[in-house]
Amino acid sequence: MTLKLWLGVLLGVSMTLPVLAQSPLQVSDGHVRLPVPGQTKAAAFMQIHNATANDIELSSIQCQCASRVEVHSHRHENGLMKMRREESLPLPANASVTLAPGGWHLMLLDWNTTIRTGEDVQLQLTFSDESTQLITLPVKSVFDGGEHRHSHHH
Repeated sequence: MTLKLWLGVLLGVSMTLPVLAQSPLQVSDGHVRLPVPGQTKAAAFMQIHNATANDIELSSIQCQCASRVEVHSHRHENGLMKMRREESLPLPANASVTLAPGGWHLMLLDWNTTIRTGEDVQLQLTFSDESTQLITLPVKSVFDGGEHRHSHHH
């Protein structure tokens, strides 16, 4: 083989390595909802896909913008929707879990920075298998239209 051919092969292999090294826990479609003026809490929403053959849990989350981050769920109890703090977020094997308004979500409490719509927030996710993942989510306002939709059924 010629040197050019070897370099082409090496370049092709090196370009596929990031795909091969991709985490089996994939986060997509995420954002942080900007805190309402005067409030010190924000919410984060996303979809997490567990491509492993094992059930895993999201066990802790850190963010420099908040003193603590908690996993929360919404449940119907006695005709009322109640938000509850959960110890972890279960991520079943070979499945996706959606964190969305009115369901599972992350609460960023004691928000301690000024941030604007369009900026990014980083979250460090730690899973029960001790793996970690640093994710970057865009900040959106509830008024940006992405999650504040009305659906009409006829």
